[in-house]
Amino acid sequence: MPSRKPKSPTRLTRNAFMLAKIALGRLNQKPISKYDTKPTASQPKNNCRKLLLITNISIENVNSEM
Repeated sequence: MPSRKPKSPTRLTRNAFMLAKIALGRLNQKPISKYDTKPTASQPKNNCRKLLLITNISIENVNSEM
């Protein structure tokens, strides 16, 4: 249910930062290490593979008379 007295955006931001500061002091909260979980990529990676230096010639040489 919406409140009858709307709050200002400045007050909302100030309260949010105050609560975040309080949450930092909690002892049972541990920061997430970058090695704990791997995020799921939203797009597949482009795997770029190097081409081999060896080439196979599949077209036979043909002498054309002009």
